[in-house]
Amino acid sequence: MRNVARSLGISLVLLSITGQASEAADCHALVRQSITDDMSNVWQKGQKLPLDIARKGPDGWLYCTHGGSCIPRDMNGTEAVHLIDCKVGVAIGEGDYRLEQTSKGHKKS
Repeated sequence: MRNVARSLGISLVLLSITGQASEAADCHALVRQSITDDMSNVWQKGQKLPLDIARKGPDGWLYCTHGGSCIPRDMNGTEAVHLIDCKVGVAIGEGDYRLEQTSKGHKKS
């Protein structure tokens, strides 16, 4: 039983290292204007954020960080958060979309 538990633990660690979540590990966005996320964190202009998913909500697109907070893409009709090395990919359910890495240094105008 002890060996089964150890094998399961090792498998879970390996899965977390090599699993699908790592696809967006190098996905980042640049904060273009100071903005507050849904967990009351304030992100300052110029900060670079690691992202996992994009979420399409009733008020527009949100980009969500690894820690679970989501930042609105637009604020007052202006792009507040800009994807710099990824793009919105396939739907993964309930308004959530996978972020897919693009070539390094890619920036949309």
